[in-house]
Amino acid sequence: PNIVLIFADDMGYGDLHSYGHPTQEYGAIDDLAAEGVRFTQWYSADSLCTPSRAALLTGSLPIRSGMVGPRRVLHVDDAGGLPKNETTIAEALREQGYSTGMVGKWHLGKLEQNDGRHLPCHHGFDYVGTILPFTFHFLCDPKRFSLDKMKTKCFLTRNTSIIQQPIVPETMTQQIVDDVKYYITKNKQGPFFLYMSLPQLHSAMMCNPQFCNKSKRGNGRNNGNLDGKSIADLLLGNHDTEIHKILFHYCSDRLMAVRFGKYKIHYHTQPLPRYGDNCPDGNPIEDLITGLGCYENTTTHKPPLIYNIETDPGETHLLDPSNQQNVLEEVEARIKAHKATIVPVKSQLGNSREILKPCCNPPTCVCN
Repeated sequence: PNIVLIFADDMGYGDLHSYGHPTQEYGAIDDLAAEGVRFTQWYSADSLCTPSRAALLTGSLPIRSGMVGPRRVLHVDDAGGLPKNETTIAEALREQGYSTGMVGKWHLGKLEQNDGRHLPCHHGFDYVGTILPFTFHFLCDPKRFSLDKMKTKCFLTRNTSIIQQPIVPETMTQQIVDDVKYYITKNKQGPFFLYMSLPQLHSAMMCNPQFCNKSKRGNGRNNGNLDGKSIADLLLGNHDTEIHKILFHYCSDRLMAVRFGKYKIHYHTQPLPRYGDNCPDGNPIEDLITGLGCYENTTTHKPPLIYNIETDPGETHLLDPSNQQNVLEEVEARIKAHKATIVPVKSQLGNSREILKPCCNPPTCVCN
């Protein structure tokens, strides 16, 4: 079959009409859910861009590929990236005769020595359209920040060349959609695999003029080892198949919690930042998203906190651990077995070099 993988950045599990949002309009994505399979119990491998994307494309937890570290995500001056020895979905499908394409947000590295070795063209993608090598940073909003702040963080590339610096936010998504239409039309005889990685929702800073002020709700209220497993049986209708009995939740290299059946078990929690204090005049002082680290001063829970996620998805009603000893003992045994499979690897995050900051036209770094 032809495969189109659409990846939305920072979409909440309850943001869609088909997942129970009370006021979200019904749309094309809800048609896909109605005509296909809708998953209701699942997790991302991480809460931030770089590690979650590495896991999505490789099927391995980020701790196995080195996509963990104090900075949590790759920055424009980082020399690290997805290691070449990691096999991506694109590489696996290309071996089966698929054409492979990628457009949109990458955020798995760019350069090591000004060589572009971490870009998608070196990870199994035959066609690379308009891509955002890093992220749609809050500094990329020309209505709020100066060109000097924007230019080295906000750029688009095609294959290995910068095509726009800084980004024109209002046209970025349309460029991505145009590339998608081109690729599908060119490869309609198949088989093809297209990874369409949308840079939004993330920081919702702009909209294409044809979509601005169209929502009925306005802006809304302000509030090595493969760890992935085959879900083919579920896709083909066998809903009794048990796939993942246990899921591991890391913050960098620290195991924070696990999901075991209907239970969520927390071993550590870390302090939450006070977002209001960070924006006294409406603009952030610090970038708490890409800069929010995994703190050393976590709270360790002994016994661990345990919740029934099926009946309490908001984790508001703590269960008595003394009544769950059998569950906790089995989980401890599975954690021990899991940790025995972790081989230490070099972190790819935080190895920054000033020379790697992108500039299409020195010294102004502006081209369009």
